[in-house]
Amino acid sequence: MKNVADTAPSGTDEHGPSPSTCEHADEATPVVIARPNAPARLFSWDVRSDDGGLGGVTDDEGLAIRHVREALARADGDARGQVRRVGLSQVGAPAYVEFGVVGEAWRDEETGAVVWREA
Repeated sequence: MKNVADTAPSGTDEHGPSPSTCEHADEATPVVIARPNAPARLFSWDVRSDDGGLGGVTDDEGLAIRHVREALARADGDARGQVRRVGLSQVGAPAYVEFGVVGEAWRDEETGAVVWREA
């Protein structure tokens, strides 16, 4: 017997192919079981400096790196920045879970240029 709640249309959307599988309840009636989409790609960025720090979260890796570079260029004294891949926790209170460091940056002491190193 087919359960309407377990049935979803197959095909694609603007994000690509549907992550669904098709199982047969009997020989004639397919039942489509929807699988959750992959979690959103999020990037946390932080800059720590003598005068405090800045940080945020975005879904654009390039924008996160740009924020770190701009904040380091304006920071006073010793400053370091980092971009991390994060996601929203699926359990408990809303929180970010870190999946790894994308890269880190600092200002070169001699030239003042921002140096970026991928992890």
